[in-house]
Amino acid sequence: MLYVTTGDAGQPGAAQHRDTLAGKILRLTSEGDIPSDNPFPGSAVYSLGHRNVQGIAWSADGRCRGS
Repeated sequence: MLYVTTGDAGQPGAAQHRDTLAGKILRLTSEGDIPSDNPFPGSAVYSLGHRNVQGIAWSADGRCRGS
């Protein structure tokens, strides 16, 4: 999988909305497709509500976490 982090583009509230890519962690296959097991069907959004992700790491249970 390919994980992409995006900043909030100077609009902190946008990070909470699924209809923008601002403030998100996106998850795609190596071919650029949306994985069928992403949390929001048909969306590259894997995690939302981030202001400006500085990096990502995986927790012991295998979940991706933004920091």
